[in-house]
Amino acid sequence: MERKLVSPEELQREIDARLNTKQEVLDTDAIVPVPLPQRTTPDAGGCNWRVDFDGAGAGPEDVISRVVGEMQGRYNLRE
Repeated sequence: MERKLVSPEELQREIDARLNTKQEVLDTDAIVPVPLPQRTTPDAGGCNWRVDFDGAGAGPEDVISRVVGEMQGRYNLRE
């Protein structure tokens, strides 16, 4: 599947929308702040970005990993 090319801000909004509507996050009564994605050298799968969720209390790590992994398969940052 070819990845859609988006800006870092568009990707940040998409991750935020998907992450903060997951029931596991809603159950915590918190909003997980999503940092701006950073461009990287493409990995073995072709993804050219990463997001660093730093600090304690960022949110349910398994949900964050799942959502980010899904987004890495769908989107790349445009040049």
